[in-house]
Amino acid sequence: MEVAPDGQYTYRFIATLYNKGPHQVQTHDMPIIIDTTKPVFKSFNYDTQTNTLTGSYEDTGVGFTDYSYGTVTINDKVFGFKLNEGQNQFDNDDKTKGHFTVKLDAEELAALANTQNKITIAVSDAADNTASETRNIAPVAGKAEVSVWNAITGMPFDTNGADYHENKKFDTYTLRGAANHNFYINGKLVQVVNGQYAVPVDVTSGKIVFTSDEAGKNELYTFKVTDVDPDSPAAETNDSDDSDNSNPGKIDSEDLGNISFDHFEKNEMILLI
Repeated sequence: MEVAPDGQYTYRFIATLYNKGPHQVQTHDMPIIIDTTKPVFKSFNYDTQTNTLTGSYEDTGVGFTDYSYGTVTINDKVFGFKLNEGQNQFDNDDKTKGHFTVKLDAEELAALANTQNKITIAVSDAADNTASETRNIAPVAGKAEVSVWNAITGMPFDTNGADYHENKKFDTYTLRGAANHNFYINGKLVQVVNGQYAVPVDVTSGKIVFTSDEAGKNELYTFKVTDVDPDSPAAETNDSDDSDNSNPGKIDSEDLGNISFDHFEKNEMILLI
């Protein structure tokens, strides 16, 4: 069985009706595009004076739509923006290239910490291939003295990531981030090395409270944990929506099942039913 490479194809449905006549054999063609290639960022910058993200991107596959979104992740919080709205625009009619200018608002600025920060920009094409770029941002005075880099507060932990660990008693996730000094989680000391930490936490703990004291009275930061069984369907995220008809004919190569492409070239694939 051969996996079809990226490109444009045609599904041809051929049906033979029971009744004889000039239209007994009928066909219907449906164009499809297979795209497994991520977009790429041509540039990405953050201006600390204006708190503005700027950059450009392009895609060699299906491109984007007017409904396409990008995301900005600041430490453990994520925010969305439309790729074709305001100062964010596509640069060609095919919508395969674009640029963005995102000025952080008050809520987004509040996600920064008085530690090393990480800001990640991400865009997904119409085939749900996602590209991302991350920048390290200097500490911001007056903000929280601890930050989380590898998880999103209030969202399920990534059960497929290297930081998720299955255990007999309870599963754990290794939180990673930055802090200005040693701190405590639930009365347990967490040591900071070179401004960074890594600490395993119970994935069902509800919330994780960072404090500067063992008694837990001086709170530094609270990270919310979504209490979801990692083996349940609720813990599995699916960014695509099968009911969305904004991109008809799109199909991923892994969805092609047992269709054979041995005898067909690009733009010549025929499916008999």
